[in-house]
Amino acid sequence: MRKYDIIIIGGGPAGSTSGKVLADSGENCLIIDKDNFPRDKLCGGMITEKTIELIKKVYSDVDDKDFIDSSYGTFGISNANNERICECSHVSKRIYFVNRITFDDYLFNKAKESGCKVLTGKRVLGIKKQGNEFIITLETGEKFASRILVGADGANSVVRKNFYFPENKNDYTIAIEAEIEYADTSFFDDKKILPEIFVGVLNSGYGWIFPKKEKVIVGIGGLMSKNSNNIREIFVDFLNKITNKEFSELEIKGFPVPFHNFVKTPAKDNVLLVGDAAGFVEAITGEGIYFAIKSGQLAAEAIISNGDIVKNYNKSTQKDVIKFLKQSHFVKKFFFHKVLLSYELRKMRKNDKYAKYYFELLLGDIDYWGYFKKVIFNRK
Repeated sequence: MRKYDIIIIGGGPAGSTSGKVLADSGENCLIIDKDNFPRDKLCGGMITEKTIELIKKVYSDVDDKDFIDSSYGTFGISNANNERICECSHVSKRIYFVNRITFDDYLFNKAKESGCKVLTGKRVLGIKKQGNEFIITLETGEKFASRILVGADGANSVVRKNFYFPENKNDYTIAIEAEIEYADTSFFDDKKILPEIFVGVLNSGYGWIFPKKEKVIVGIGGLMSKNSNNIREIFVDFLNKITNKEFSELEIKGFPVPFHNFVKTPAKDNVLLVGDAAGFVEAITGEGIYFAIKSGQLAAEAIISNGDIVKNYNKSTQKDVIKFLKQSHFVKKFFFHKVLLSYELRKMRKNDKYAKYYFELLLGDIDYWGYFKKVIFNRK
């Protein structure tokens, strides 16, 4: 049985970031992932300027041209009838799109280059605590041991389930996506090609069109409990309005999104949850990549701090991650309220500055309290 100081289950952005930071500090660490890289990942692939800045800080030698597919300084907001309400722009900042196959593989290889050991293509079958060690058993029968365990294995985290971190099963959220050709996209026939967010397509969620270099990603995401119709049926209706393609001809993919399911204390007994495994996804926009990389960094820094690992990680995530997630979780009750949402859209239609505030919210320049103060209460 091979032993490591730290084993990271999952090699996505959160796990790779932890592995990179730990290996840079000389820690003996291993990433285990059930897939071989490069591997596909269902995701719209939108990242913001703050995510780019964070990547450059953690991965000091990166060139974002190696993983950026496209970028835009403007995006559109439309209603359920495909009417563009407004265009949101920023004077200097942009939103970026990545291909997750390329992006995740890039970060994964950076962790390997730093000296983090990796084992891919093998699924974790069981995890148990034995004395002061975690024993990880793979489907092949191989066993590994470590004194610290990082759960970076996504929304259906095996680590989270094995160590009984809480889950909010009432707020189960699912996203559905399809990749289509530009020629099959009717929405842009009379409109400028921009990333587009559609409000009112479903309750407590939204639809999107993300134009990339070669193809267009079309998707919806929202709370299942708030939608009386089947999410798949809603997606079919959405597709019929914006594409020229028969639904049966498309490859439709669905995946869980831990929108409202974050763990308030993501570390205990030397187990640290990061990224989607901890539910670190912003409750309204669905941004998860930034919080994955940030929590991966914070987990590694807590481990190498030579202090109380659990206490340090819980404290740092409260300050840099959970504080914002709590705010978005609270505000979503009002954000998706039909009356308030209609009010916001009317203001955006009439005055470009309100559209600009939404872009600033998406970029992280202002928080939700700042947005509501500016838009709902008309205060600067």
